[in-house]
Amino acid sequence: MGAGSSDIEAIKRHEAALQRSVTAWIVTGLLFLLLPGTFLGAWNLIAISSLHGAQHLDPAWIQAHGHAQIFGWIGSFILGIGFYSLSKMGGMAASWGRTSRDRRSRYSKLDPS
Repeated sequence: MGAGSSDIEAIKRHEAALQRSVTAWIVTGLLFLLLPGTFLGAWNLIAISSLHGAQHLDPAWIQAHGHAQIFGWIGSFILGIGFYSLSKMGGMAASWGRTSRDRRSRYSKLDPS
């Protein structure tokens, strides 16, 4: 009974680590959604309304908004759910949570290395 019990505990720890990791990816994505994505979108709309047209707006601001949305929150969601799904299908080792955290910090530019 001792060996089966320890296996169940290891599975529970592994699943908890996976869920913490996917939650961190989704929270990072929501931060990208709220901060640069929404801010730049609102800023662009204010500029367009004050200039009475988009032709006078610098295209770099529109591209920055698009990049913040795609590489920020959409990319974070896809990577987080992808890492979670791949680890469930492939039976990766318990160190997955640590490597996912490393990737997330590098992806979100919180870790300069």
